[in-house]
This record gives sequence, structure tokens and C-alpha cells, in this order.
Amino acid sequence: MDPLARALLTAACVAALLALARRFGQRLAGWLTGLPIVTLPALGWLALDRGAGFAATAAAGCVAAGAGCALFGIGYAWASRQRAPAAALATGALAAALPLPWWSQVAMPLPVALPFALLSSLLACACGIAALRVPGAAATRPRTVPGSLVLSAGTAGLVSGAVSWAAGELGAFWSGVCASAPLVAAVLAVRLHREGGSPAATLFLRGYLDGIAGRSCLVALFALLAARAAVHP
Repeated sequence: MDPLARALLTAACVAALLALARRFGQRLAGWLTGLPIVTLPALGWLALDRGAGFAATAAAGCVAAGAGCALFGIGYAWASRQRAPAAALATGALAAALPLPWWSQVAMPLPVALPFALLSSLLACACGIAALRVPGAAATRPRTVPGSLVLSAGTAGLVSGAVSWAAGELGAFWSGVCASAPLVAAVLAVRLHREGGSPAATLFLRGYLDGIAGRSCLVALFALLAARAAVHP
């Protein structure tokens, strides 16, 4: 997908998700954030631009990134109970990066990498879903800060566009990993943390883990279909 188009699509998604969080609750917004709203269109463009084989390998990278996304959610939610948003964001980012050195050292063919990536992603999501509890009372509706929706959406769009622009130089697998980095979740978690405190951020991230589990399964199915299309065009 063109970086500008990806940036605009991401910004629009973030704006819609923040509006949903304020109207219907943080957990629904988190669930939608975890789903492949941006990822699947990006993989579709990769398939058209670079071929089904490239897209299949990129999809495996997306599935592998699911474990890092789940660890981000766990790390941020845990740190948000005692720390400010900046410190919680740093903790979540460090947790998300934990699987990267392992993946950088392992070269596996797609039939092996995809099941392993899916298993690790679902296991991390299951651990997070079991561990995350909203501290204290149920989260209240976040306060509305003037300009926060535009600022958050614009920031997410700029960062996502920059990652999309650079990812093409990394190869298929790492392009998929970069395309699935928890950028939108990070922007939304920080904003909800500032507006509604740790309970709001934790509720959002609890829903996010549900969405990541669903995304991993959907993208794995895409990878299988793309790999089949590459062998039997």
C-alpha cells in the first residue's frame, strides 16, 4: 500500500476508534484495533504489487508480530497501574521487542514458520487475556480533551506512513512484522491512559488482545491462500 494512503487510512481508523471508545467503551475499541483493519488491505496491495509469494511471507511476519503486540498490551497495562503514560509506553515497547532477536536469528520456510508464529501469537494473547484485570472499579468514560482526537489520529497516521515507506527495504517477512507493529494501539493506549487513567487503558488493551488473536488467525488464513496462489497461479 502507498505510504500516504496507509497514513490516511490509519488516521481515519484511529479517529473512528477513539470516537467508539468514548461512545461505546474502551474494550470494543481495543477489539477493533486488534483486528486487521489496516493489515489486510496492506497485504492485498503487496500481493498485487510484488506477487502472492511475497505477500504470503509478509503475512507470516504479521502473524509473528502478534506475539509482540500481545506483549505490548501486557507490558503497558501492567506498568500503567503505577507509572505515567510515557513510562508505561516504554515498558510496553520493550516487552513488544522481546521476540525480535529470536526471529532475527531464525530462518524457517513458510510451512514451518507460519504454524509456529500462529501458536506463539495465540499463546501470548491467551496469557494476556488471563492476566489483565481492570484495577479498582470499572473504567469510566474518558474525559474529552480538546484536539485530542485529531492529534492522536494525525500522529498515528504519520508514524504508520513512515513505517510503511521504510518497510519495503527490509524484505517480505520483516515488512510484515513492521506493518503489524502496535503503533495504533500505542497511540490509543496513551491517549486513553491520560484521559481515563489505568482502568481505561487496561480495558482497551484487554479488548486489543482479543482482536490480536482474531487477527492472527485471519492473517494466517491469508498467508495460506496467498502461498497456494503463488504455487498455482
